[in-house]
Amino acid sequence: MAHTEEFTMAIKAMHDEAGKWRELFLRMATVVGGLRRLDLEPAAFFFPDLISTDAQFPIYQQFAAWQRELLTAAGREFSELGDALDRAADLVDRTDRMNGLDLTAIYGTHKTED
Repeated sequence: MAHTEEFTMAIKAMHDEAGKWRELFLRMATVVGGLRRLDLEPAAFFFPDLISTDAQFPIYQQFAAWQRELLTAAGREFSELGDALDRAADLVDRTDRMNGLDLTAIYGTHKTED
């Protein structure tokens, strides 16, 4: 049994949406890669008193690590969303095909003797 137009459109839309999330994953990977090149040295936090410099640099390092971790996790989530959407579309596709086959078996034509 062929898909209805609505099922075909829904399955295509889910695969298209999955592609969008994968594109976001690739973009996020580029952002994370760029962050790795943006580390600041302790001299960037120079203040006339060295105690402030010593205190500020570790705070920056902690924030930068948190930011990289967050953006890396976002990229993973984007990829997982794309994969989940593809699996859902494939499941809808398989389920619709199986249900169509079952209905054919139940309501299929058969010869009757007159």
